[in-house]
Amino acid sequence: MLNPPNARISQLPARRRILHRLGLLSLSSALFVVSGCTVNPVSGRPSVVLTSPEQERQLGRKVASQLDYYVGLTKTAATTEYVAEVGNRLAAWAPGNDFDYKFQVLESVEPNAMALPGGYVYVTRGLLPLLNSEAELANVLSHEIIHVAARHSGQTIARAAPLSLVTGIGAMAGSIVSPAIGRAVAGAGSAAGGIVLAPYSRENEKEADAQGQRLAAAAGYNPAAMSSFLETLQRDDMLRAGSAGAGGGRRSWFSSHPSTPQRARVTGERAGTIEFSARAPIAADREAFLARLDGLAIGQNAAEGVFIDRLFLQPDMNFAIRFPEMWITHNARHMLAAQSKDGAATIILEGVAQGDEPLVAAHAFEEASRIYLDKGAQRRRVGRLEAATGTADIEVEGKRATASLTWIAYNGVIFRVTGICGRDEFASYRKLFETTAGTFRSLTPEERAGIRQVRLRVRAGRSGETISGFVSRTKSDWSAEEVAVFNALDPNAPLAAGQLLKIAVSEPY
Repeated sequence: MLNPPNARISQLPARRRILHRLGLLSLSSALFVVSGCTVNPVSGRPSVVLTSPEQERQLGRKVASQLDYYVGLTKTAATTEYVAEVGNRLAAWAPGNDFDYKFQVLESVEPNAMALPGGYVYVTRGLLPLLNSEAELANVLSHEIIHVAARHSGQTIARAAPLSLVTGIGAMAGSIVSPAIGRAVAGAGSAAGGIVLAPYSRENEKEADAQGQRLAAAAGYNPAAMSSFLETLQRDDMLRAGSAGAGGGRRSWFSSHPSTPQRARVTGERAGTIEFSARAPIAADREAFLARLDGLAIGQNAAEGVFIDRLFLQPDMNFAIRFPEMWITHNARHMLAAQSKDGAATIILEGVAQGDEPLVAAHAFEEASRIYLDKGAQRRRVGRLEAATGTADIEVEGKRATASLTWIAYNGVIFRVTGICGRDEFASYRKLFETTAGTFRSLTPEERAGIRQVRLRVRAGRSGETISGFVSRTKSDWSAEEVAVFNALDPNAPLAAGQLLKIAVSEPY
C-alpha cells in the first residue's frame, strides 16, 4: 500500500488520467481495427481476429502496466523465477510465433491465472499454494498460453475488455468529475484482489483446455496434472464455501466456466488419449518443487500493511492511522480507503508527493486539479507532524459534494487524507474527517513487534502420523482439513516417514 506516486500517470491530461486509473485507456478506439480473416495457429482453421498482433502487444503492455501499478508483482524471487522458467520451457513449444511470452506472479490472494493479449501470462500468489507438482503449474500456464497464441482476446475484444479489475470500494463514490479527486476514488478499489477475465466464448475455453494439455505434453509434462489441479481447486472452493456460509466461497480460476468437477472429469479423460514423453522437470523432485514455494506469503501481505480492526499499521513506511468504527475498509496497493456503511461518506489516504512542505503540496494540488480550496490551505499540525488542511466543493456523478483534505509531511513523503460526502451532509461528517486525519502517526515499538506474516513452510511427517497430529505438532495455521486440501491428501490417510507437506506458519514480520 502507498507506494510512491507514479509521476507519468499524474502527468496525463485530466480525462485520460481518469480513464487510465479505471483501466479503460487500453480500450482506445484505435484498437478496434479489424485485421480480417487469418489462420489460427492453434486450430489451423481460418478465424476473424479484430486486432493485429502489434495492436495486441500494445494493449497487453498497457494493461500489464496497470496490473503492476495497482496489484503489484510478488517479490519472492525463487518463486517468480521458477514460474518464469517453467513458462519459458512451455513457450518454446507454443504454436505460432507472433508473441514473446512473459510470465509473472501477481500479488493477489485469490487463486487465479490469466493472460493478456500479446503474451503476458500471470498466476496469482493465491494460486501457488494449491499446486502440488511442476506438471500442474505447467498445465495452468499452458492453458493461458493457448489463449494468447489462439488470439482469443483479439476475437472477443469488441464484446468486452479482456481484463477487468474487480473493485470492492472502487466504485463507492462513482465517477467524479474532478480529475484529482476522481483519481483518488476511482483507484481506491482497483486492486481489490479479485481479478477476472471477461468471459471468453465456450469454444475458446474448450480449445484452451484441450490444446493447453497437448502443449504441456509436448513440453514433457503429464497432461493428467490439469485434472488433479482442478480437483484440488474444487476441494478448496468447497472448503471456502463451507466456511463462508450462504455467501459462498472465493472467486477462483474457472469460476465463470462450467463446473470444476466437469472440467476435472473431461481433462482427466482427455489426458488418457494424449501421448507424451516425460522430460526431467526443472525442480527435480517434490522436495525441490516445494522449496520453490517455501516462504511464500499466505493471505494478506504484511508488506502492504495490515488492519487490526480499524487500525491500519504499515511496517515498511512506519505509520499508523485509525479509520472510523464500523466503516468498510480496503487496502489497495497505492492507497487506503474506508466507506461508511450507508455509502454516504468516503475517506482515502494516499501518498501524493515527495517532500516535507504540506502547504506546497496543497498549492500544487489546486494548480494541477483546478479545484480551489474554499478558504485556501491552512497550516496545522497532526501530532508533531507538519500539515495543511482545506475544504473544496466538488461534483460526484453530477451531484454536489464536499471534500475535506489534509496534507501531512512524514519521513520525506506528503500523505493526503481526503474525506468526501454530499454537500448537505458535510457538517455532520466534517469532525469525523478531521479526527481520522488526526490519528496519522508513527508506529509504536509494540505495534511493530506485533505485526506477523503467515508464510508457506514445508515440514516432514512421521510414520503413521495423522494429519491432525501433524498440524498440532507443527503448529500450522491451516486446519487439518486445509492441510489435506492444499497437499491433495485424503484427510484420513496416515502419513509416511519423511513425507513433505505444505503448511502455513505465522511468523514475526
